[in-house]
Amino acid sequence: MLIQKSQISHSGKYRCKASNDKLNKTKYSKVAYMTVLPQLTESTVPSFLPLDISPNVTVLIGDKLTLYCPVMGWPIPIVQWLFHGDVVGNASILEIPNVQNSNGGSYICRSYNKMGSISQNFNVLVRQMPNFVVKPISKLYPAAITARLDCSATGIPEPTIKWLKDGQILKFDSRIRAHAKGIIFSHTFTNDSGMYQCVATNSVGKVWAAVQIDIINVSLTPSPPQKLRCRPYNTSTICLSWKSPANISVTAYSIHSLYKENGVEVVGPDYVRNVTSMDADRLNSDTEYTFYVRLYAPGASDPSEKVTCRTGIFGNRNLDIENKDNTSVILKWSELTTDVSCTGERFSYRVQWKSDLPWSFFSNFTKKKSFLVTGLTAGVEYNFRVVSTNKDETELGTWTPYIIPDPTNSTNLNETNTTSEVTPVPPMDIKAVVQSASTIKLRWSKVQNTKFFTVCYAVDNEKSDCEDKNLVKSFTNKIHIKKLKPNTKYEFRVRAHSLDGTPGYFSEPIYATTTADVPPPVTNLEYKVINDTSIYLQWRKPKETSSKIKKYIITYSPDNIWPVENWINITLSVKDEELVDDDDDDDDTVSTILGNLDCDNNYTVLVRAVSDVGVSRAMVVLHVTTKTKIAQPEVSSTDVKYKQKVGLIVGTIIALLCIVCCIACILVRRRCVKRRTMERSRMTTSNNYYPAVAHYASQIGSVQVRLEETCNDDEQENQFLVSDRITTNIPPLHTDHLDTKGGEEFPNSHSNGSAKPYMNGHVHITENPQFYPFSCNGQGLPVKLEKLTPLRYEEDPNSNVKPSKFYDLHKLFENSKKLRTANHHQCNPHFGENEDIRSSCDDIHSSESSRNVSLNGTQMTSLNDTTLNTTDQSRRKSPILGPNG
Repeated sequence: MLIQKSQISHSGKYRCKASNDKLNKTKYSKVAYMTVLPQLTESTVPSFLPLDISPNVTVLIGDKLTLYCPVMGWPIPIVQWLFHGDVVGNASILEIPNVQNSNGGSYICRSYNKMGSISQNFNVLVRQMPNFVVKPISKLYPAAITARLDCSATGIPEPTIKWLKDGQILKFDSRIRAHAKGIIFSHTFTNDSGMYQCVATNSVGKVWAAVQIDIINVSLTPSPPQKLRCRPYNTSTICLSWKSPANISVTAYSIHSLYKENGVEVVGPDYVRNVTSMDADRLNSDTEYTFYVRLYAPGASDPSEKVTCRTGIFGNRNLDIENKDNTSVILKWSELTTDVSCTGERFSYRVQWKSDLPWSFFSNFTKKKSFLVTGLTAGVEYNFRVVSTNKDETELGTWTPYIIPDPTNSTNLNETNTTSEVTPVPPMDIKAVVQSASTIKLRWSKVQNTKFFTVCYAVDNEKSDCEDKNLVKSFTNKIHIKKLKPNTKYEFRVRAHSLDGTPGYFSEPIYATTTADVPPPVTNLEYKVINDTSIYLQWRKPKETSSKIKKYIITYSPDNIWPVENWINITLSVKDEELVDDDDDDDDTVSTILGNLDCDNNYTVLVRAVSDVGVSRAMVVLHVTTKTKIAQPEVSSTDVKYKQKVGLIVGTIIALLCIVCCIACILVRRRCVKRRTMERSRMTTSNNYYPAVAHYASQIGSVQVRLEETCNDDEQENQFLVSDRITTNIPPLHTDHLDTKGGEEFPNSHSNGSAKPYMNGHVHITENPQFYPFSCNGQGLPVKLEKLTPLRYEEDPNSNVKPSKFYDLHKLFENSKKLRTANHHQCNPHFGENEDIRSSCDDIHSSESSRNVSLNGTQMTSLNDTTLNTTDQSRRKSPILGPNG
């Protein structure tokens, strides 16, 4: 409750009442007393009322912000609210509706009058409930693919995302990884199915979204591989073997590896095989790996049981030398992991021995774990060693010295007779000489009646018995202890064994510290392309370094054949760079930017660590290019198979359509050929088929004219147009025109008494086409002459007959005009007895008069030019064959 402009009458006691009508209950707060002082008459400096108002205010986005600044003084003080130096209010109460993020910050309440001024700061924190930007979606995923669930949220402060599966916190590993926008499943399993919840939480509140994820197989899920086994082989390889379930035709196996780095599980190399054993190579040395296997038949199975192995060569050769007689010894040894390949092949052993005085060297091979060496000399010190034939010469084992007792030495005989009754005493005067960062040489005094010595060594401050520590055997009073950790303090003890193998007591310990070594190689060397000339290079600092790293040397070259001294070197100082902190075990990543590169070159990059001792080796070689590759979308095997099926179906349909079209074309063509053949047959029967065609057009219609080519150059086409009277008479009443049918007085194939046959009877008689009226010299013809209208000749574009050499009808017409121009332009006298008809034709142009024929007239084609000389001059020459031949 706020009382503004308080009066003395407002003094009294107050309490708050809360009631619930539904429950019929009422509660009262404690009584509060308020006293209103009389109005001030003396001037006073402004002061804040002693109210319990916190200067820190938290408000949510969208809510209403209210700030109180109660002051008193005389004269009445003026109140101002300042925000970022600007006045935002002039009352003791500042209200801001619908608060936004920009309203957060520091507010100043300032009050003043003529007596002075005061101020108070208020810190406003704007907060926002988490709000999902992207919500996960329920989906069905096939097995053995990379799946992804997206979930992101905003809020003030930034919310944290947590994932639950079936109500339990989801455990992330190398296969299920979290990223800023969700989670990623690598190689989905059927047991990944379930209810997933994305929970976004900040200091204001939390929101969550749930989805159902189901992992299914497109085919029946096969059983996973069984009896997965592993064993270490060498420093970078582990042998794996498993068995396939019965009655399953396996297409392939996928082998997956995991290892931990700084407590975080990391994905190792993956492999694909179609056999049930393999050697997992390219592993880090002295690292524990976890493996599991899946099979595809063709659907993906669930993962097999996991197995764990550590890289390294395990086992000790433990060469044992047993004296057989004065000239021979029996060598026995133990097996190392490298003696048997991952396929089960057992390698042969190379047995070597040598002596210095006199100098000699011998070597032999065996597949057993024992060997008889003969031809030795008693009293001479020999050195023996056994190595596997699969090992490189640089990794050969150490030499073990041995001296065959001399039987002529009575002291040895006497000692031999008493050895079984005396326990060897501990060796004395043990001395340790540090030879390198990983090797210490031990030497001690000789002990009588001993067959060999056992040396126990361990890192200092390790509280354990010598029997539980590393033990090595020596047949002489000296030994080299190798593979030690640099800059480490070790404890050594030695004991002797009698001739029958009875052990004595360990000596007093001595201590030695190996020297510091150069830093180990860097690991996890990676890069990301920034642009065409720069890359972001990062790596992990060396593990278990014995000396402090001072800097890193980045060496790179665009050409591998360059001499090493010509490679480009860049130094990254640890002191200058804050990216490296040797005391911070959680963040051991070092990074830098490599610039001034050429996008057309492929670079080889080496990174080496430098300490006070020296420069580390560059075990990791990185090949770098700044050429950006277009990211190809990932295509699942299911999508590929679906697209293949669709492609086959579409291809089959197209092939069938092509076959149907081809069959239809063949049938249609046969039908057309058959019809054309029938038409030609009918035309040949009617003497109307010729290989060329011309088209006559008239008002009534069009008629095709087929031309026959001449037989030779001496022959030409002669056409005779015989006039007829108005009435058609066949045979004609008068013999002054051509009787195309011959007659009794004319022999076959003779015309009008011509004694010469026309091309052996090749005479074709056709009816003339109909004519339409034609104007002569611009004047209309008489009705009787309308039937003498010349024809319009056109070539038929729709003819399916090939044109002859007389295809150019226009030239034929012109030649016909020239042929008739020399003659008188007269009408054909054979047109009748009517003289006015003949006179009316005199005015017709010669080129046109040559075409005037009777509607019922006939024409004859002669293929012999002699007819022109024997035929009556009154016969008219036709410029071209008639319409029907």
